[in-house]
Amino acid sequence: MDSQDPQHIGALFGAMILGVELSEEPAPADSPLGRAQAILAEHGPDALTDEVFTALRDGHPLPAGAIPADGRKGGTPPR
Repeated sequence: MDSQDPQHIGALFGAMILGVELSEEPAPADSPLGRAQAILAEHGPDALTDEVFTALRDGHPLPAGAIPADGRKGGTPPR
C-alpha cells in the first residue's frame, strides 16, 4: 500500500471511522466473502449472481442449478 496515494489514505481514514482494519490478505474461507471468492475462482464471474451471493452471505445452500453442473467456467447459470 502506498501511503502517498490519496485513495489509500481515504480508505484508511474510512476504516478508522468505521472501526475496521484494511487488509490485503485473502478473506477467511468460512466467511461470506471467502465463499464468494471461491465460487468466482472456480466458476468465473457469471456464476456469482444476486441469488448465489445472497445464499453465500446468509449461509444457505446454493440455489439449485446456480452453478453449471458440467463444471465449465463462466457462462450464464441456468435458471
